[in-house]
Amino acid sequence: MQYRKAKFVSALMLVLITQTTARADTAIIGVGSNTCAQFAQDYKTYSETAESGYFGWAQGFMSGFNGSLLWTKQPTRNLGSTSLMEQQIRIRFYCDQHPLNTYMQAVLDVFNSLPLVPPP
Repeated sequence: MQYRKAKFVSALMLVLITQTTARADTAIIGVGSNTCAQFAQDYKTYSETAESGYFGWAQGFMSGFNGSLLWTKQPTRNLGSTSLMEQQIRIRFYCDQHPLNTYMQAVLDVFNSLPLVPPP
């Protein structure tokens, strides 16, 4: 069990290390700034571990985006309207079709496909 945990942590660290180096004028950092081609390579090499790391970033990004919309009393997106697996599949499909786009653009594609929720 400890070996599997150490292997998972090591693989996750490798994924996170491959992220784009942040510049002072960068608005988005983390694996979301990687290209879809880099995501595909990481997914090919590390499969579930890579997807888990990337998708964790995606969930945080979508939740944060929704939070900013909620704060400004704008419609949000229902993040629970599709399964996490469906969202992951959509991201992989988007990245297969747009390898030069960023992973964040794939996440925004998922986000924008989700149903709107009126502001409170």
